[in-house]
Amino acid sequence: MKVGFIGLGHMGMPMARNLKEAGVALVVYNRTPEKARALEVPVAENPAALARQVEVLITMLSDDTALRQVLFQEGVLEALKPGAIHLSMSTVSVAVAQELTRKHQEAGHTFISAPVFGRPEAAANKALLVVAAGPKEQVEAVQPLFQSLGRAHHHVGEEPWQANLFKIAGNFWISSMIETMGESFALLRKAKTDHHHFFTIMMNLFQSPIYESYGKRMLEEKKQAVGFPLIHGLKDVQLVMEAARDFFVPMPFASVLKDNCTSAVNHGKENIDWSSALVRQIAENAGIS
Repeated sequence: MKVGFIGLGHMGMPMARNLKEAGVALVVYNRTPEKARALEVPVAENPAALARQVEVLITMLSDDTALRQVLFQEGVLEALKPGAIHLSMSTVSVAVAQELTRKHQEAGHTFISAPVFGRPEAAANKALLVVAAGPKEQVEAVQPLFQSLGRAHHHVGEEPWQANLFKIAGNFWISSMIETMGESFALLRKAKTDHHHFFTIMMNLFQSPIYESYGKRMLEEKKQAVGFPLIHGLKDVQLVMEAARDFFVPMPFASVLKDNCTSAVNHGKENIDWSSALVRQIAENAGIS
């Protein structure tokens, strides 16, 4: 199958590179052509030109607005062939997934949501966790692509929006973990006790790779590489709050997270990695330099 890939950012570039290395017939598009050409695969002139060539379209775009623009304003929906599959692998809202499902059905395409858990280093190492939802037969057809991208994949439902709900709930879980670790570190630091030793004890208790990975990043004093900027973390918290509103579920801690992320943005941390940004903002709130 011929596969198109749109969106070569922090996550998209290593994902596209892994598909190329797996022997997938790949054509790509990115707003910065030089970045796309670095992959040494065919580069489409625009999104619609790419869509006309492929059986499967993968998008890895930053948010609802970017995804809707590519599909509706840049001609991709009309350009895709009947029977084509659109595989959306970024974190977008339940509402936009539902909208795209309807639009693709009307156009004779299949829409599959398959967001991923993992940072850019996981993408580079083919260690992503793929959460997919959509018609079972079409999801099975694209499983070889998932195997080229990640360590595991799960089919979580027949309706594409279900995968998006899994993803935003999962990101809420991760951001809540970052917030609570940051608050614990701030308390220990303010009391002039050893928060590094505390972290070692907690890792012996939890024995969780994701706690350990994020905790080490938060304890590191030097500037961290930006794998996931805070502004995207704020977007994801807003997405979970929108879903909670639509399903009438109280999620009071989501409001705490949104307020703290917003404070960090207002203090100029929007483009810092979200774990570093939150732990710094929590420390500042506690009067710690």
